[in-house]
Amino acid sequence: MKRLILFLVIILSLLIACGCSGSKKEEEVKRTSTPNTTSKITSSPTITPEPTIETTATPKATIEPGKGIYTGSIKDESTGVDYNIEAKDGTDGPKTDFSLAVQFFATTEFNSITKSFQSSDGTLVITLYRWMGSFYETVHGKNVQIAAKQEYDNIAITGSTTRITTEFEPQPDGEYLIYITSKDLGQTITGWVRSDATDMHTNTYLGDEYTEGAAMSYVIHYTKTPENMYGPVQSQ
Repeated sequence: MKRLILFLVIILSLLIACGCSGSKKEEEVKRTSTPNTTSKITSSPTITPEPTIETTATPKATIEPGKGIYTGSIKDESTGVDYNIEAKDGTDGPKTDFSLAVQFFATTEFNSITKSFQSSDGTLVITLYRWMGSFYETVHGKNVQIAAKQEYDNIAITGSTTRITTEFEPQPDGEYLIYITSKDLGQTITGWVRSDATDMHTNTYLGDEYTEGAAMSYVIHYTKTPENMYGPVQSQ
């Protein structure tokens, strides 16, 4: 009987020992095994740069009016003088287009402009603009500055010449554009313009286009007598 009990005790001890050993092995396996992990790829968001807004400077006169920069001295404050802004060379003759224009620089105050025209029946429109940096900005831009504007009905019949003086309030020295066109649709203007000119201090535009070698004359009436009769115009 004692032997039987001893035998059972031994068997039980062996079973307990085997169980503990298995548990330790399972625990070691659990500790050493690395769980499978799924890596998550996160894409960086695409940053779209904000558009650059370009600012356009407001057009302005090349030389601020009324500064007397190119006047020199005033020879006579009370006596005015007429000055013809014509070329010294080239061949004079009639030019016909839907518009004629001349860019010039007045060196002192002036209050009228005069020119001879040869035109068919229609309403002639003469506009004096302050120069705003380019032909387009001066005539068609958002910052147009009109110094004077007058209309003339039926100035002449074909083949004759009419001298027209446009009067206005005195304007300060500065760069200007005289623009001549017809108010009537389809009408053209004919004025005297020199061709192949090289010696001039103006820019001439025929049909709203700068024309190389063209020089349209115009008489400027200064209210004073300046030392210098003209100043430089902005080149094209």
